[in-house]
Amino acid sequence: MITRPPMLQNKPALYDCLKDLVRYSELKRLAYNIVAQQQQKRFRSLAVLSCFPMEGKTLFCAALAMAYVDACRSSVLVVDATTYHNPASLNLKDCLDPSLSQIEYLSLADRRNKSNGVRPTPMDARPGRPLSSIEAEVVKDGSLSVSFVKESDHALIQNVAEEGVGHYGLVLLDTVSLMAGNKKNIDPLLVARLTDASVLMVSPRLLNASNLSACLKVIEDPALHLIGMVANEDYSQ
Repeated sequence: MITRPPMLQNKPALYDCLKDLVRYSELKRLAYNIVAQQQQKRFRSLAVLSCFPMEGKTLFCAALAMAYVDACRSSVLVVDATTYHNPASLNLKDCLDPSLSQIEYLSLADRRNKSNGVRPTPMDARPGRPLSSIEAEVVKDGSLSVSFVKESDHALIQNVAEEGVGHYGLVLLDTVSLMAGNKKNIDPLLVARLTDASVLMVSPRLLNASNLSACLKVIEDPALHLIGMVANEDYSQ
């Protein structure tokens, strides 16, 4: 159902490919299934997962956002939960057509650095905020020590998901792969556990993986709220 990502030099061509992809009956059916499940389980946030990089998460996330808007005419917030990008990887922002006003984009990396223009709610205005949702850091510069407080990844994801509940029909979170080892990234397991539901992208890379049993053990975690899997048969390494 998911095709090979087109070259990124020509962004309008990428948008056109995604629009063609949204016309496929499989993607339309998936969008309608999500709408139906939302009516039953009343979920709003959906994490897009994969076990390995380059299995099609990012392109699928952008295409699903377009299909969902087309299916129910409701706004979608697409969240890039990857805080460290591989130069060779597809960037979610490049997949989104800025002319589509019903799809909004948010970067957790920018949100974490408070540089994307989204003003988070002041901490003293958040009722009942647990102490475990913040982290304290001490920065030492010579004889000067400065202590400050920042949002933990747990609070960051939770706040973004909660903020989107009343404003969007769906909040889609594009994550780093489950088997990634880069510590600069937000843990995709944490993202999945803090969202209402998740879907898993599956490509031949997973099926042919030497550590398949370890991958299956990870995705069997009930805390991931996994509601389905999407096959990417056109995977290329």
